[in-house]
Amino acid sequence: MWRAFWAQNIHFSLEVFVALVAFSAGWIFLDSWLFKKEKKMALRAGGFFLYALASIIHAAAAEEALLFLPFGIAKASGLALIIWSMLLEPIQPLPGSAKAKVAAVTVTIPTEKLGGLLAVLKLAIAPFFAAVSATLSLVISTLYFRLAGVGLEKQQVPAFKAFLLLAVAEAVSFFSIFSTSANIFISKFVSIYGPLWSVEHLIKLVAFVVLGVWVWGYLRFRLREEIFIIFVSVTLGVFLFTTLAFTTLLLQNLQRDALKKLETDVKVLDFAIERLQAEALSDARAVSSNADVVEALKAGDRDKLFTLAQSFLVSMETDFLAITNDAAEVLVRAEDKERSGDSLSDNLAVMNALLERPLVTVVKREGVLTPQVFIEAAVPVKGSGVLGAALTGFIVDDAFVDRVKEITGLDVTVFGGNERSATTFLAPDEKSRELGTLE
Repeated sequence: MWRAFWAQNIHFSLEVFVALVAFSAGWIFLDSWLFKKEKKMALRAGGFFLYALASIIHAAAAEEALLFLPFGIAKASGLALIIWSMLLEPIQPLPGSAKAKVAAVTVTIPTEKLGGLLAVLKLAIAPFFAAVSATLSLVISTLYFRLAGVGLEKQQVPAFKAFLLLAVAEAVSFFSIFSTSANIFISKFVSIYGPLWSVEHLIKLVAFVVLGVWVWGYLRFRLREEIFIIFVSVTLGVFLFTTLAFTTLLLQNLQRDALKKLETDVKVLDFAIERLQAEALSDARAVSSNADVVEALKAGDRDKLFTLAQSFLVSMETDFLAITNDAAEVLVRAEDKERSGDSLSDNLAVMNALLERPLVTVVKREGVLTPQVFIEAAVPVKGSGVLGAALTGFIVDDAFVDRVKEITGLDVTVFGGNERSATTFLAPDEKSRELGTLE
């Protein structure tokens, strides 16, 4: 629980930080557009603002499938606008070169680049937004490298590094599609809040720290914008710290209360099982000590034993009752007259009873559809010696867990091995129960 809590808060804080950096970058280019009215600056400002919006959406709903589409479209569109703006920006060639005059007065966009841009925009609506974002980020990184490497704009190197790291982070997030893999190791490794998720967020943090430092290099010469960004950053920091502190305290209190209630509910469940064990042992003793049962067992009168067993089964309200001879052979079963003559020599409770050691056990046996859990008690039937054993008890079934839920309000599942034997949980159809499923 705490791992998911801290991971969610780390994700939220990171996305807010990313949004702040992207918003600051957009502000710089918007301010430049207001001064020069250049189309490329307007596009780049819009791109960074869209990326900031996408980060806010992602921060508010990291796992909401409903918001994944607008988040992906906003992020991919923002990156595409940044690419468009950079395609409009001319390369600054070396002074004195023949291309210098042309580059200074002429800006053209080749048809091939427009076609490529349309292809990128088409990809923005593709299902795999992680792959699209990784591709777009890599293109932006390449364009910034072109500005810094081919031209004279060495100040663009941090932006190149930032978007290259962002492309790596997006590429890492693409592998989350394997979270539904049948391989448990792979699914856990790439699942949300897993190791791959942590690596992705760490790389993304480094990328936007680099980008933030680059943006701050421009902001520090603009007093008004600098004061505004500092004010917003401090406000967000105080908000995040306060929210995190109070949420942590609230969650700790909720956890403590839930654990106390759970301890109480578990004690109630233990008490219910112990009561059934005690009741089963008491019922078995009542049968074994009955004089008519002893006489019928001595005489080998199976009809009389069956009549007596049925009477005990009804009056005691147990789920089953069997009487065996001293060789563990079943003489009668109260619930089914035809099922007799089989051996219970593999039954631990019966074999202990024949050794004059009454025993109560909880055992699992295979049922028709799912394993069944039984509470069994066996007591020796004595005459001049041990004549046999009386075996009775209860099935821990859906009726039992329903009674526990009525008392405690707690959903209960009983497992026979690693399969659900009885449960209060309903299947998606809200009628049948999720029985026989593995854990």
